Amino acid sequence: MERHFAVDRLIEVMGLVASGDLSVRTNLPHDETDFGRLASSLDKMLDSFASRQEELREFYEACELIFQFNPLGIGIYDPQGHQIRVNRTMSNLLGYTEEELAQIDPTHPDEREEGARLFRELVEGKRESYTREKRYIRKDGTIIWAELTAAVIRDERGNARYIVIMFQDITERKQIEQALRESEERFRRTVENTPDPIIVAQGTKIVYANQAASELLGYTVEELLSMNFWDFVHPDMQEQVRERGLARQRGEPIPPRHEVKVVTKTGEERWADYTATVIELSGQPAVIAIAHDITDLKRMQEALVRYSKRLELLRSIDRSILESKPIDEIVGMTFARIRELMPSKRVSVMLTNWDKMEVEFWVEDPTVGETFKSAMRFSLKGLLDVLATLQQGEPIYIQDVRAWGELPSIFSAVWDASIRSVLSLPMRANGTLIGILVIGSEQPKAYDQEHLEAAFEIAHQLAIAFLQAKLKEEVRIYTEHLEEMVTERTRELERANAGMEHFVATLAHDFRAPLMTIHGFAQALLEDYGDRLDKTGKDFLQRITRSCERLSQMITELRTYLRIREGEVILQPIALDTVVRFVLEQLSALIEERDAQVQVHYPLPKVMAQEAALVQVLQNLIANAVKFVPLDRTPQVQVWAEKRGEWIRVWVEDNGVGIPPEDRERIFEPFERLQRMEYSGMGLGLTIVRTAVERMNGRIGVESEMGQGSRFWFELKAAKE
Repeated sequence: MERHFAVDRLIEVMGLVASGDLSVRTNLPHDETDFGRLASSLDKMLDSFASRQEELREFYEACELIFQFNPLGIGIYDPQGHQIRVNRTMSNLLGYTEEELAQIDPTHPDEREEGARLFRELVEGKRESYTREKRYIRKDGTIIWAELTAAVIRDERGNARYIVIMFQDITERKQIEQALRESEERFRRTVENTPDPIIVAQGTKIVYANQAASELLGYTVEELLSMNFWDFVHPDMQEQVRERGLARQRGEPIPPRHEVKVVTKTGEERWADYTATVIELSGQPAVIAIAHDITDLKRMQEALVRYSKRLELLRSIDRSILESKPIDEIVGMTFARIRELMPSKRVSVMLTNWDKMEVEFWVEDPTVGETFKSAMRFSLKGLLDVLATLQQGEPIYIQDVRAWGELPSIFSAVWDASIRSVLSLPMRANGTLIGILVIGSEQPKAYDQEHLEAAFEIAHQLAIAFLQAKLKEEVRIYTEHLEEMVTERTRELERANAGMEHFVATLAHDFRAPLMTIHGFAQALLEDYGDRLDKTGKDFLQRITRSCERLSQMITELRTYLRIREGEVILQPIALDTVVRFVLEQLSALIEERDAQVQVHYPLPKVMAQEAALVQVLQNLIANAVKFVPLDRTPQVQVWAEKRGEWIRVWVEDNGVGIPPEDRERIFEPFERLQRMEYSGMGLGLTIVRTAVERMNGRIGVESEMGQGSRFWFELKAAKE
């Protein structure tokens, strides 16, 4: 009976298990009988099935949670494109319910053809997955962008069973990218259309150049992109520019602003003033250089300097003649100055003696730079044609000796074969040709109209000098005449100086208006559109603003320098106490800004000076003592004076960076700035100081120790009590 019951129970349990009920148990004793062992094994198997079923249920629930609440939208489709399931994220992103999505395709119409093609390729086995960006139309009509990844799941025969699509909303990213593209396009148009050349270099190569850079250098943009950033720099400056550019990229502190001479594709030499800044490009340092063509300004400056030298030479000859200096001294001085004014390897004077029909030479020895009077005499008979031209007051310019043919023996006797171009000027006095000034260069076509005009005037002055040496009895008459010429030359020099001052004043006037406009627009852009610009755009505008302020300061310094140099100076007793207090009051804002400590050792004596010039001297020295101190150091300035015989020496001491010995004279020269100092100005501050002190019959100097500071001093005559 018990046996039949066990069999029936086992059959009943097996039936329940077959119907899916895994919770049933045999409830039979687990003894050592065959049915007991069978019941034990069956119950254990059912326990195991129940445990696995619970694990599977938990796994399914976990998968369902992951599917539904995944941050990515997920959709599962059959090979015919029918929706099987979509998760809540997809429904929320598109605004449709799962049931609604099964009935429609929210893909943007412009995207459907491409999407259908890619879906077919998945099904047909031409690809296993793909990723793309596509647009969807939400239920509310708005368009969103999504980054979509689709993959195919295949059965054991390799046939497509499911297509799984996952996507995330990238609308905000696309909007940012679009805004960035528009900003970059505006910036690109600004850079491309700016009149100033812009070049970006990374490593040794140029990686960007705008059209203005191409126009300045004469190379196409494509040619520039194949060049090293120093290839177009003048050979004299190439190594310096290369080292500075590479050092910037290594993070070394290099002053941002420099002047550089470049050589265009056609060989023309031009000057540029550029500002270089380190930027990050593709994760690596690069240098962006913004330049301004200053060739015309340089040429005007050089022309003014040459003209001043020319007038100074003529005045020196005039004075030498008036002082009745020896003729060989006048000739030697003139030859030396000619070498400064124009290219010349050999300079000589040929004096004509019409009575004897001979030529006498005064020649400069190029090996020692001395002038000697040649003992050689040559007949004039072979030079009559040449002399006839010169007698008419016309110069003879041989642009290339090699193209001229054989020179007369008179030239080859004193000139070597390296001379290529020759300039011969008549030396006439009272309508008579008394000699010829001959200048030779190793370069063909070495002389221009400016050289010709200068040589004409020099030849005229030399003629007067030689005539004076020959005609001693007419000294009084010629002295009066030459005094008038000296006066006229002085007026010309004064007019030249006035012209320079007018040029600077005009430059200041013409520059300030556009500078104020550029500065104003840059400030307006920062204030009104700053929130629309990226960091680079704001940085460019801030640099434009700072550059305008620096250029305005440079113009002010240049005008101050000319006023000090050319203005009338009347010396009178001035109390240093009063001047120093006034200067400290004027510099109070700078002193407070740097939290500087300025100690003045009162009382200070009186000196013979001009008050305005003395104020300028002390203001520049004390301002420099406050400014040229590292930012991590509190400026400490000492001012005192001491009597040295009839002189009063005034000291201004700082705790700044110090000045190397090799720079202690150079810092007083115009337009000189120490390369390690990244401060504003054009290098005229100390030039103004020295000029003002010298105009007051004083002297100036500096003592310095690197890293410890400098002590500038100037001496003026003590005022009588």
